[in-house]
Amino acid sequence: NPLPVRRVYQRTSGVLQPGKSCGPSVGVMMSNYYYSIGYESINNSGYYGGDAKFINHLASSGYMKTGTVGTSLANFEDGLRKHLNLNLTSNLFDVARTSATNKYSTYKNLINSGHPVAIRFTNIWEAIFGSSAYSWHYVLGTGYSGSNVIMLDPDGSSSGTKTFNYTTYQSDMNLIWIIP
Repeated sequence: NPLPVRRVYQRTSGVLQPGKSCGPSVGVMMSNYYYSIGYESINNSGYYGGDAKFINHLASSGYMKTGTVGTSLANFEDGLRKHLNLNLTSNLFDVARTSATNKYSTYKNLINSGHPVAIRFTNIWEAIFGSSAYSWHYVLGTGYSGSNVIMLDPDGSSSGTKTFNYTTYQSDMNLIWIIP
């Protein structure tokens, strides 16, 4: 049941902060997805001349303010909202977020309604990402199977598709989604 989202790699050639751009890369995936399903007011990778330029745009000080430690939750949310509404003066998009604890039904309902969910991890576990170097990391939830989340990781291997058990990691996650 994964949503048809195209994965964007945070270390694409031309990205200015490749090690810190997981948040902006997830924002690019979300924006490209909504554009592809008919929300053509949203600027996508084509508008910016490719994924790297779009990632850099979202990472900039006017949007997600990605810094030396990455992108905070508040800056991700505010920057994504600002980007989504660039071309609109009414019927504005909103962005919502919640702690993931005991919210698996919320996650599944969003996926079932066609909305990918940004997931920000804190205290990253080596079991999921193969590295304990992250203090936080953004991925994009695109589906589920039983109690497992199907996600696209903007970092790591070439495909970036991974799964993890929601209940095991819920206390270390936040969910962020777009409200069209």
